[in-house]
Amino acid sequence: MESTIIKKLGKRVRKLRKAKGLSSDKLAELIGREGSFIRRLETGRMKNIPEDIEKIAQALGVSIAELLTTPEEKKEIELEFRTDLVTILVINGVPASGFEGGDTEIIDYLPTPREMLRGLPQERVAWVKVVGDSMEPKVSRGDLVLVADGSWVEVKNGDLVIAVMDGEKTLKRFYDKGNYILLVPENESYEPLMIPKDKLKETSLYLYKVLGILKRMQ
Repeated sequence: MESTIIKKLGKRVRKLRKAKGLSSDKLAELIGREGSFIRRLETGRMKNIPEDIEKIAQALGVSIAELLTTPEEKKEIELEFRTDLVTILVINGVPASGFEGGDTEIIDYLPTPREMLRGLPQERVAWVKVVGDSMEPKVSRGDLVLVADGSWVEVKNGDLVIAVMDGEKTLKRFYDKGNYILLVPENESYEPLMIPKDKLKETSLYLYKVLGILKRMQ
């Protein structure tokens, strides 16, 4: 484990040294060492972390923590210990009738502000990649929508939902019109879907409520 740390330290020292335009001999001079000391450090040929690490950090203009940790690693550590974030699955399409026991293809994981879950357990929500354009321009193909299992949330008129009916999935705005359900697209190229409630006795309709939208970077 320590040899791995020393190798990473050496690579980090070399990168920072070159970024400051210092030769290995010049860096060694700044810390009162020979050039061979820096070269051995940068090539991972030391057995232990050198006692001069504080001097090296000062010479390179960074803290010891910055010397031992890359920005990417620091970000990962910060995410791991942030209590305001939870890791949520990114899935390629929702199950037919809820997350519990449903088949889903996990394509990624996304740190998500806890407040976006609105108090729901994290296993009852997921990010879903949008594949259609029925809600353009509000939601575009490739965007991610954070959805909640419909059995755990109240779906109100005007809510954005993913509706699953007989295996078909669509992103629409939901309206309960009394005798029928109306699913309205934002894209004028698509017609609204009207589902008579008496038809629901013969078919299945499952709703996932959209809690948030993450726009795809252009």
